[in-house]
Amino acid sequence: MRVAEETCASLRLWLHLPLSVEACGVDRSDSFTSYWMNPENLAQTGSDAQTLEREEETFPDFRGHSYFHDFVSKALWGGHRRSSSTFDWFVSTKAQRSLIADFAGASDDPAASGNGLLKVKRFIGTVGRTELRLLKDNMTCLDDSSDRDGLRNLLIATFPLSIEACAVRCDIAGQTAIDDIAQEPSRALTLADAQDALEWIRRTFAHWWKPATDADGKGGRYGAPGDTLYRVFLDGKECIAPSGDEVQANFRHAGIVPILPWFDDLLTPLKVDGKRIAHFGDERCYMTSVVSLGDEGLKDRAARQTLLDLSSGDLFRLAEADFSGSGPAYQEPFLEKLRDDYVYDRHGPAPDGKTGNATLFLTTHHHFCAIGAGGFAHRDLPRNTAKYYRHMQFLCLFEYFRLIQFSQRLSELVAGKSDMTTTEFRDALQRIRDDFLSFVHRNRVTSVSTQLQPREIYAKLRKVMGVDAMFHEVEAELSSAADYANAMEARDASRRADALNRLVSLGVPLGLTVALADIEANQRGVVLPDGRSPGIVDFWADTGVIAFFVFLLWDGAAIAKDWQGLNWRERFCGLWRVWSVALGAVVLHLMR
Repeated sequence: MRVAEETCASLRLWLHLPLSVEACGVDRSDSFTSYWMNPENLAQTGSDAQTLEREEETFPDFRGHSYFHDFVSKALWGGHRRSSSTFDWFVSTKAQRSLIADFAGASDDPAASGNGLLKVKRFIGTVGRTELRLLKDNMTCLDDSSDRDGLRNLLIATFPLSIEACAVRCDIAGQTAIDDIAQEPSRALTLADAQDALEWIRRTFAHWWKPATDADGKGGRYGAPGDTLYRVFLDGKECIAPSGDEVQANFRHAGIVPILPWFDDLLTPLKVDGKRIAHFGDERCYMTSVVSLGDEGLKDRAARQTLLDLSSGDLFRLAEADFSGSGPAYQEPFLEKLRDDYVYDRHGPAPDGKTGNATLFLTTHHHFCAIGAGGFAHRDLPRNTAKYYRHMQFLCLFEYFRLIQFSQRLSELVAGKSDMTTTEFRDALQRIRDDFLSFVHRNRVTSVSTQLQPREIYAKLRKVMGVDAMFHEVEAELSSAADYANAMEARDASRRADALNRLVSLGVPLGLTVALADIEANQRGVVLPDGRSPGIVDFWADTGVIAFFVFLLWDGAAIAKDWQGLNWRERFCGLWRVWSVALGAVVLHLMR
């Protein structure tokens, strides 16, 4: 039996969808509370103890809190009778929905290649209670002046899914035949089915479409997406993926690619419109999954051997969420070289299969996968992943996209600097730096636990997602922008100092000349009948008045031009300088 045909007793996955939200982008009116509730209130009042006990994966008990550092558990769920200090946390009012998901892909039959025949694969399972975590920072409505620097919030939606069975119908054509998948009997999942499900279910929109062929053999419209699900039934409600033409038309009209309708349905009444709430990232959701192989009663030696039989290609397909295939995903030497980066095998089997356990953890940028065989993989691994590991990936995801938001704000600020004064640029930059400082000291989580395994797994997640590299990049961007702002301030100060020096260098000699002429006239005792000094004093007095008024207008215009870019000290000194020049001009006029 091919390893890909190994029975997969269960597949659990949590899809994490990051969304960029305007500061007031989430309307919490009655329409919102009809679909979403605050689990913190439920836990604090104890009004539904059965719900808390039954859904311990959503509402963790003391073990969930004690597994992490205290500040981490308080950020995720809050403390005793206290809400989370970091997130507004909501869960859907509907605890579970039935799920039927169909994919229409190319036929496996080589004879069918190129004739448009399809293979339809149906996945059958459930969707659990969807969660929303909205960053609490900056959730007040902002005025125009403070919103200029692109301040947006971060919302991450988590969709828990369980896939229990699938059905396959091969070599069919046309919409009518696609609908016939409902007639196929369901069967247990295989590892290949799990690989396909992980690849197709996570996508929020399609990148390309296959031309569907009508039953009579004529070419049909663009129907089935080539890289994601074709349609989904949620509690029997049919949601069909838009065609390629519809997606292109929407993009040309609104400039956005709409997410697939089943994600829209799960987010109701929130609407991802590309403005108030925008899709953040590419078409792939981030994903946490648990793949449990074989029977629950599998003995330890057999369970270890099951994992040892997995090829590096199978492991890599799981890690990267690539669809199933008969051969290795890439060249074997390439895969072996990557193994240490994405495989965490503390509880893996020994090479000879005689010792060790039967659990592996796979970490890549978009996917954290726990795979195992035997009793532990069926009973405990899904529960531990739901309580602990998925939250570790969530924390990395939150930090990663929050850092991207800071980088975007900086880019938008620099792009608009030509329309801003130095002071406006400096103030906007300071707001970003203040927010970044608050994020670093209140929201950034570099360590989650004192226990060895969560510390090591969390470190691998941060490495493969590039969280720390992104942090240092944003730090460098902030430092570069601050250096630029300081240079501009120094330039403006130098220009103002030069202007003052020019004024002083001309005004002082002029004043001295007038004074000396007046002294000379007085010494000679020459006065006119009306008491005024003759000749040179008149000339220099008139010239001085004109000159001082010219400088007064010139300096006043310069101050008015830079008024918004001056601090209060610079404004005071400038006004004092203007009034001093004005006073000097008046004195010269009175000397006449």
